[in-house]
Amino acid sequence: MKTLQLASNFKRITILILMSILLSSFNLDLFAQKCKPDILTVDKISKKKFTAWMGELFETSSGAVIIGGATSTLQVTLIIGSEQDANFIQLLIKKSESSKQNAAAEAQLKGSKGNEFMLGLKDGEPLNFSATAVLNNSKITMGDLVTTISYGAYIPNEQLSSTIESLTTKSIDAFRIKFDNDVVIEKSVKEKNGEKMKNKASCFESFLKENGRLK
Repeated sequence: MKTLQLASNFKRITILILMSILLSSFNLDLFAQKCKPDILTVDKISKKKFTAWMGELFETSSGAVIIGGATSTLQVTLIIGSEQDANFIQLLIKKSESSKQNAAAEAQLKGSKGNEFMLGLKDGEPLNFSATAVLNNSKITMGDLVTTISYGAYIPNEQLSSTIESLTTKSIDAFRIKFDNDVVIEKSVKEKNGEKMKNKASCFESFLKENGRLK
């Protein structure tokens, strides 16, 4: 049941983020003031709160497209938060391909439960997660093939303290995401993005302590 609730909430949160992107308002610095959550929703039926902070790990530069001639763009966003009494981490991958020749290959990009996603930490051991909730979506938008994949996983209570400590004391400097058919996306994370995500994790840590979930 918990996994089903996670998948349902991830679907809602993914839709919210994608709507923000379509409205060209996806500026993470504007989403939150100080330590207010970037996303706060309440399930209409269960009345459970869904509280989350998010940060951009990677985005293809405009120079790569305009000057380098790249036909595809990639955006990867990390979300951490709480669903009532459970804590989770989510990775949202959005890939756009403008070349019809390359679109066939891009259409094969797909995620499945059990696939791993890893966060590299500066001067620290990497954090490894196995997706327990996955969403796949592909559609044509203004002539481009846009593929969106969401990986999510609960953070077990026994691993919460160590996970939060890693995210609040060390910056994320790289990530590796495994997809079906042995496809892997691996990128470095800019220092400023790593620091911003560390601050987001600190906000989540404060939230957990205020609610008695973390000492």
